[in-house]
Amino acid sequence: MPTARTSRAGRGLGLLTTATGIPARKPDPGWFVRVRPGGEWQTTTTTIDVWGRGLHFVDGDLAVGLPGAEFTQLFTTINHQGGVFLWPVSVTALLGRPGRRRAWLPAWPPEAVAELPPPDLSKLRWKPPPKNPRSPALEAAISERRAVWTAEQRWVAVFQERYGRYLTYDYGLESPVLPLQPPLPEPEWPGLSFQELLRITFKDRCIYSLDDPVVEHVLFQAYGDRRYRR
Repeated sequence: MPTARTSRAGRGLGLLTTATGIPARKPDPGWFVRVRPGGEWQTTTTTIDVWGRGLHFVDGDLAVGLPGAEFTQLFTTINHQGGVFLWPVSVTALLGRPGRRRAWLPAWPPEAVAELPPPDLSKLRWKPPPKNPRSPALEAAISERRAVWTAEQRWVAVFQERYGRYLTYDYGLESPVLPLQPPLPEPEWPGLSFQELLRITFKDRCIYSLDDPVVEHVLFQAYGDRRYRR
Protein backbone atom coordinates (compact mmCIF):
# COMPACT_ATOMS: atom_id res chain seq x y z
CA MET A 1 0.00 0.00 0.00
CA PRO A 2 1.51 3.37 -0.94
CA THR A 3 2.45 5.49 2.07
CA ALA A 4 4.70 8.46 2.70
CA ARG A 5 7.47 6.06 3.76
CA THR A 6 7.22 3.32 1.17
CA SER A 7 6.18 4.97 -2.09
CA ARG A 8 7.78 7.66 -4.20
CA ALA A 9 4.30 8.74 -5.33
CA GLY A 10 3.25 9.07 -1.71
CA ARG A 11 6.05 11.34 -0.51
CA GLY A 12 3.77 14.36 -0.72
CA LEU A 13 1.03 12.81 1.40
CA GLY A 14 2.29 14.54 4.53
CA LEU A 15 1.56 13.97 8.19
CA LEU A 16 -1.86 12.35 7.87
CA THR A 17 -0.69 9.43 5.75
CA THR A 18 0.44 6.58 7.99
CA ALA A 19 0.75 2.84 7.70
CA THR A 20 -3.04 2.64 8.05
CA GLY A 21 -3.67 4.61 4.86
CA ILE A 22 -5.33 7.90 3.94
CA PRO A 23 -8.11 8.92 6.34
CA ALA A 24 -11.66 9.88 5.45
CA ARG A 25 -12.48 12.65 7.92
CA LYS A 26 -13.64 16.21 8.43
CA PRO A 27 -11.05 19.00 8.40
CA ASP A 28 -9.64 19.90 11.79
CA PRO A 29 -10.59 23.48 12.80
CA GLY A 30 -6.90 24.23 13.28
CA TRP A 31 -6.05 23.44 9.65
CA PHE A 32 -6.16 25.51 6.52
CA VAL A 33 -7.29 23.24 3.70
CA ARG A 34 -7.71 23.14 -0.06
CA VAL A 35 -10.00 20.88 -2.08
CA ARG A 36 -8.78 19.61 -5.42
CA PRO A 37 -11.19 20.93 -8.05
CA GLY A 38 -12.57 18.79 -10.85
CA GLY A 39 -15.12 16.02 -11.05
CA GLU A 40 -12.38 13.42 -11.46
CA TRP A 41 -11.24 14.09 -7.87
CA GLN A 42 -14.58 13.53 -6.17
CA THR A 43 -17.40 11.01 -6.12
CA THR A 44 -20.85 10.43 -4.65
CA THR A 45 -21.37 7.03 -3.05
CA THR A 46 -23.10 5.26 -0.15
CA THR A 47 -21.26 5.03 3.16
CA ILE A 48 -21.85 4.37 6.82
CA ASP A 49 -19.95 5.83 9.76
CA VAL A 50 -19.36 2.89 12.11
CA TRP A 51 -18.79 3.96 15.69
CA GLY A 52 -15.21 3.24 16.68
CA ARG A 53 -14.28 1.90 13.25
CA GLY A 54 -14.50 4.91 10.94
CA LEU A 55 -16.21 5.50 7.62
CA HIS A 56 -17.04 2.41 5.52
CA PHE A 57 -18.11 2.07 1.91
CA VAL A 58 -21.45 0.26 1.55
CA ASP A 59 -22.78 -1.45 -1.56
CA GLY A 60 -25.73 0.55 -2.91
CA ASP A 61 -28.22 -2.33 -2.75
CA LEU A 62 -27.21 -3.18 0.81
CA ALA A 63 -27.39 0.45 1.94
CA VAL A 64 -31.16 0.55 1.32
CA GLY A 65 -31.85 -1.51 4.45
CA LEU A 66 -28.83 -0.75 6.61
CA PRO A 67 -29.52 1.74 9.42
CA GLY A 68 -27.18 4.72 9.29
CA ALA A 69 -26.21 4.33 5.64
CA GLU A 70 -26.34 7.56 3.66
CA PHE A 71 -25.26 9.29 0.48
CA THR A 72 -21.83 10.86 0.83
CA GLN A 73 -19.66 12.97 -1.44
CA LEU A 74 -15.91 12.40 -1.06
CA PHE A 75 -13.51 15.21 -1.96
CA THR A 76 -9.73 15.03 -2.31
CA THR A 77 -8.39 17.50 0.26
CA ILE A 78 -5.01 18.63 1.59
CA ASN A 79 -4.12 20.67 4.66
CA HIS A 80 -1.44 23.34 5.05
CA GLN A 81 0.97 20.72 6.47
CA GLY A 82 0.74 18.61 3.30
CA GLY A 83 -1.54 15.93 4.74
CA VAL A 84 -3.94 14.44 2.19
CA PHE A 85 -7.33 13.07 3.20
CA LEU A 86 -10.80 12.48 1.77
CA TRP A 87 -13.39 14.94 3.05
CA PRO A 88 -16.75 13.14 3.44
CA VAL A 89 -19.77 15.42 3.01
CA SER A 90 -23.19 13.94 3.74
CA VAL A 91 -25.76 14.86 1.10
CA THR A 92 -28.56 12.79 2.60
CA ALA A 93 -30.48 15.97 3.43
CA LEU A 94 -30.30 16.88 -0.27
CA LEU A 95 -30.72 13.48 -1.93
CA GLY A 96 -32.79 11.60 0.65
CA ARG A 97 -31.75 8.28 2.13
CA PRO A 98 -30.83 5.20 0.08
CA GLY A 99 -34.02 3.63 -1.22
CA ARG A 100 -35.91 6.92 -0.95
CA ARG A 101 -33.72 9.10 -3.15
CA ARG A 102 -35.03 12.40 -4.41
CA ALA A 103 -34.78 13.25 -8.07
CA TRP A 104 -32.93 16.54 -7.62
CA LEU A 105 -29.57 17.77 -6.41
CA PRO A 106 -28.85 21.51 -6.49
CA ALA A 107 -26.09 22.79 -8.71
CA TRP A 108 -23.09 24.60 -7.26
CA PRO A 109 -21.46 27.14 -6.64
CA PRO A 110 -23.64 28.27 -3.74
CA GLU A 111 -25.30 31.02 -5.75
CA ALA A 112 -27.41 28.19 -7.20
CA VAL A 113 -28.90 27.31 -3.81
CA ALA A 114 -31.98 29.18 -4.99
CA GLU A 115 -32.66 26.13 -7.17
CA LEU A 116 -33.71 24.21 -4.06
CA PRO A 117 -37.47 23.54 -4.20
CA PRO A 118 -39.28 25.82 -1.74
CA PRO A 119 -41.15 24.13 1.12
CA ASP A 120 -44.89 23.64 0.64
CA LEU A 121 -46.14 25.72 3.53
CA SER A 122 -49.77 24.84 2.81
CA LYS A 123 -49.15 21.32 4.14
CA LEU A 124 -47.80 22.53 7.46
CA ARG A 125 -50.16 22.88 10.40
CA TRP A 126 -47.72 25.07 12.28
CA LYS A 127 -46.14 28.33 11.25
CA PRO A 128 -42.45 27.84 10.32
CA PRO A 129 -39.79 30.22 11.63
CA PRO A 130 -39.98 33.42 9.57
CA LYS A 131 -36.22 33.69 9.01
CA ASN A 132 -35.33 30.19 7.92
CA PRO A 133 -37.91 27.49 7.06
CA ARG A 134 -35.21 24.94 6.16
CA SER A 135 -34.32 22.12 8.52
CA PRO A 136 -31.02 22.22 10.47
CA ALA A 137 -29.86 19.12 8.58
CA LEU A 138 -30.49 20.82 5.24
CA GLU A 139 -28.73 23.98 6.40
CA ALA A 140 -25.74 21.94 7.55
CA ALA A 141 -25.56 20.10 4.21
CA ILE A 142 -25.76 23.32 2.20
CA SER A 143 -23.21 25.16 4.35
CA GLU A 144 -20.71 22.27 4.27
CA ARG A 145 -21.02 21.98 0.50
CA ARG A 146 -20.49 25.74 0.29
CA ALA A 147 -17.34 25.34 2.42
CA VAL A 148 -16.06 22.73 -0.05
CA TRP A 149 -16.65 25.08 -2.94
CA THR A 150 -14.79 27.87 -1.12
CA ALA A 151 -11.86 25.55 -0.34
CA GLU A 152 -11.57 24.79 -4.06
CA GLN A 153 -10.76 28.47 -4.62
CA ARG A 154 -8.45 29.35 -1.71
CA TRP A 155 -6.98 28.24 1.62
CA VAL A 156 -9.63 28.28 4.36
CA ALA A 157 -10.16 26.96 7.86
CA VAL A 158 -13.44 25.09 8.30
CA PHE A 159 -15.34 24.78 11.55
CA GLN A 160 -18.87 23.90 12.63
CA GLU A 161 -20.87 26.24 14.80
CA ARG A 162 -23.14 25.12 17.63
CA TYR A 163 -26.23 25.03 15.40
CA GLY A 164 -24.60 22.69 12.89
CA ARG A 165 -23.73 25.13 10.08
CA TYR A 166 -20.24 25.08 8.61
CA LEU A 167 -18.29 28.34 8.43
CA THR A 168 -14.98 29.19 6.78
CA TYR A 169 -12.19 31.58 7.65
CA ASP A 170 -9.88 32.70 4.86
CA TYR A 171 -6.15 32.34 5.34
CA GLY A 172 -4.25 35.62 5.50
CA LEU A 173 -7.15 37.83 6.59
CA GLU A 174 -6.23 40.53 9.05
CA SER A 175 -7.60 39.86 12.50
CA PRO A 176 -7.29 41.59 15.89
CA VAL A 177 -6.47 38.16 17.35
CA LEU A 178 -4.26 36.52 14.70
CA PRO A 179 -1.20 38.26 13.21
CA LEU A 180 -0.97 38.74 9.46
CA GLN A 181 0.42 35.51 8.03
CA PRO A 182 2.65 34.99 4.98
CA PRO A 183 0.83 33.62 1.92
CA LEU A 184 0.58 29.87 1.47
CA PRO A 185 1.80 28.37 -1.83
CA GLU A 186 -0.49 26.40 -4.08
CA PRO A 187 -0.92 22.84 -2.82
CA GLU A 188 1.37 20.08 -4.11
CA TRP A 189 -0.90 17.13 -4.77
CA PRO A 190 0.45 13.56 -4.60
CA GLY A 191 1.08 11.57 -7.75
CA LEU A 192 -1.82 9.21 -7.12
CA SER A 193 -5.08 8.91 -9.02
CA PHE A 194 -8.40 9.33 -7.24
CA GLN A 195 -9.09 5.61 -7.62
CA GLU A 196 -5.79 4.85 -5.88
CA LEU A 197 -6.72 7.23 -3.05
CA LEU A 198 -10.05 5.44 -2.66
CA ARG A 199 -8.38 2.03 -2.60
CA ILE A 200 -5.95 3.14 0.11
CA THR A 201 -8.69 4.75 2.20
CA PHE A 202 -11.27 1.95 1.98
CA LYS A 203 -8.92 -1.02 1.55
CA ASP A 204 -10.31 -2.91 4.56
CA ARG A 205 -13.53 -0.92 4.98
CA CYS A 206 -15.92 -2.11 2.27
CA ILE A 207 -19.26 -3.78 3.06
CA TYR A 208 -20.69 -5.96 0.29
CA SER A 209 -22.72 -8.51 2.27
CA LEU A 210 -24.95 -8.79 5.34
CA ASP A 211 -22.55 -11.50 6.51
CA ASP A 212 -19.84 -8.89 7.03
CA PRO A 213 -18.88 -8.70 10.74
CA VAL A 214 -19.19 -4.92 10.62
CA VAL A 215 -22.89 -5.26 9.73
CA GLU A 216 -23.46 -7.26 12.90
CA HIS A 217 -21.76 -4.48 14.84
CA VAL A 218 -23.94 -1.84 13.15
CA LEU A 219 -27.17 -3.72 13.84
CA PHE A 220 -26.21 -4.31 17.45
CA GLN A 221 -25.56 -0.58 17.90
CA ALA A 222 -28.84 0.34 16.19
CA TYR A 223 -31.22 -2.20 17.75
CA GLY A 224 -29.50 -3.58 20.81
CA ASP A 225 -29.40 -7.14 19.49
CA ARG A 226 -28.01 -9.03 16.52
CA ARG A 227 -31.25 -9.60 14.67
CA TYR A 228 -31.97 -7.58 11.57
CA ARG A 229 -35.25 -5.86 12.34
CA ARG A 230 -37.34 -4.32 9.60
